[in-house]
Amino acid sequence: MKDIFNIWEFSDCILSANPIPFTETIYEDRVSPMLLEMITKLYHLFTYRLSFDSSMTRDRLFYMQTRAELAYTLCYKEKGYSDLKKQFEGVPFFDEVFEEIAEFVPPRSIRDYGHYALKESMYSKLDPFDFLNKYVSADDIQDNILEKLAATRKKKKKDIVLKPVIYKLEGVDLKKSEPLADTFKSNLLQNSYDSLRYWDNEQHISSFVDIPICNILLGIVERKSSSAILAKKAASILDILLLKDDAVLQSLIDCFGEEHIKSYRKSKHGKGLETRKERAHRLAHKRQKRILERMRGQQKSSCREIGISLKIAM
Repeated sequence: MKDIFNIWEFSDCILSANPIPFTETIYEDRVSPMLLEMITKLYHLFTYRLSFDSSMTRDRLFYMQTRAELAYTLCYKEKGYSDLKKQFEGVPFFDEVFEEIAEFVPPRSIRDYGHYALKESMYSKLDPFDFLNKYVSADDIQDNILEKLAATRKKKKKDIVLKPVIYKLEGVDLKKSEPLADTFKSNLLQNSYDSLRYWDNEQHISSFVDIPICNILLGIVERKSSSAILAKKAASILDILLLKDDAVLQSLIDCFGEEHIKSYRKSKHGKGLETRKERAHRLAHKRQKRILERMRGQQKSSCREIGISLKIAM
């Protein structure tokens, strides 16, 4: 990881005992896009793990590349078959991929001949920051995915949280990738991609090192300049962390104070914040309530049957 920071010439800002401001690097006022570029590369390193897959073949790799290119193309915009054929002329496995992920959209007007769109089931499998998405803006892809998933799930766009698509490894291949995973568990990288992408705070890197990630996430949620989508994503990650370790709640209390956390838990984003113990208690109470309601229903049904039997007997 140190080599990566050295290559990008950010070592003096991140690793030094007396870090310099990012604006004093060789990038000067262009530091923000360079930081974004570095984090994007780290994200690709973490998610695109094909190099560890010993079963990967040349044909399978070509198929995956074509599948990704066509998927992100159709995610961005519906297209006619002739346009797609022209765009992907000579691209291997186009016909096979087309059959798998594209669906025909009937004409909407007299002059419309119909188009091909991405199958609805594909949207949840896409990642705007996918290494294989090389031709369409990540922001455009993210916006289209959010709109589609919101419509499909009948939710508001801001309530949809996208998850990274990480290439799955198994057995020996997974074991070989452990050093990479250990690197991403370091303090320097215990942060979400979007939090760094959207923050304009000059001290964000040192903050990620000095303050636990859970506290950073709460700061993002409550920050007025955070977009609705970013706030929702940070709140969702915070919920997941708390369910994994009850110590997260204590960390939040130590950082923000008990009254502040009580107030947050009453807010829109904080309503779902609960520890494992609280969640277990809530689910147990919910099950108990459901059982009691079922028993009451059975009792009422039995009473009706007894009443009917008595009337018949009379």
